[in-house]
Amino acid sequence: MTLNVWARHGDWPRRRKVLAAGLRALRPDLVAFQEVVRTADYDQVADLLGSAYHVVHQHNGEADGTRAAIASRWPVGRVRQLRMPVTLSPRTILW
Repeated sequence: MTLNVWARHGDWPRRRKVLAAGLRALRPDLVAFQEVVRTADYDQVADLLGSAYHVVHQHNGEADGTRAAIASRWPVGRVRQLRMPVTLSPRTILW
């Protein structure tokens, strides 16, 4: 599954309860997260999923710790992170 968590915006305590309950009820094998927070003292993915998952976080997040992450029920092997441009220049041709 994929989920944009929207960091800790809005009513995070209320949203957290709903998201955690829904994820734990669904028990997805693999989750691609967008806009999750990981700082030195907080891991939003671990907070929502518990300890049953192996998590790989995007290396360079935003200043507030927001980033992407992948969570898997199985150990993660080799990890490669590619930088993808957000915008295309006017001369970029897509084939």
